[in-house]
Amino acid sequence: DAHARADGKLAWSLKKKEPIFTNTAALKDMAFVGEGLHTAPSASLTAFSLPDGKPVWERQFRSHVESETTLDPKNHRLWTCAGEEGVWALDMKDGAVLWRHKIGHTDATPLLHDDHLYISAQPDDKKVGAELSSLDPDDGDVEWKTALPGNTMGSPQMGGTDRILLTTAVGQVGPQKADDKGWSHAIGTNGKILWSVELPGMPLPEAAVLADKGIVIH
Repeated sequence: DAHARADGKLAWSLKKKEPIFTNTAALKDMAFVGEGLHTAPSASLTAFSLPDGKPVWERQFRSHVESETTLDPKNHRLWTCAGEEGVWALDMKDGAVLWRHKIGHTDATPLLHDDHLYISAQPDDKKVGAELSSLDPDDGDVEWKTALPGNTMGSPQMGGTDRILLTTAVGQVGPQKADDKGWSHAIGTNGKILWSVELPGMPLPEAAVLADKGIVIH
């Protein structure tokens, strides 16, 4: 739904087939939204024009899209994660596939920083374990991988200029269980683990980073 900022009145609604869990990634004249939860038989990423909300294109996936899309308007491209289908690079204008990397199960938002694309994924759905990978945004080639305890939870984000912050976890969002666990990590842009801290429980997907104050809040 789009609501007028001045008075909150409904401007338009865009009907979708599956539930929407992602944030909307928006530019001046175009926006992108994913749909489909883990239980969905298929999912899609829809591009729509602004301010009228008219669909421009839609690309379907044989999995789910639960994380916000990362945009690179300068090069007319975007990256989206689609669960077991890995990370996809698409042409922003028409949704054409530029490349795809089946990096593992990932529901995190890719991080684009200094011509590197950072992705957090679970390489094997049957085993507990996460990896943060640095990919070449042009072709998806892997530059480095760093193994982490737990499974993918939070999306990678910059904590200053030299380190990537993210969380991993054991458990699912919902009632807390005795075996739920969580970790917070800082990883250098070269893939070296700078620190890992075990948390008292499973973190929610996104953390609040106050880089200028030097702290991260879970």
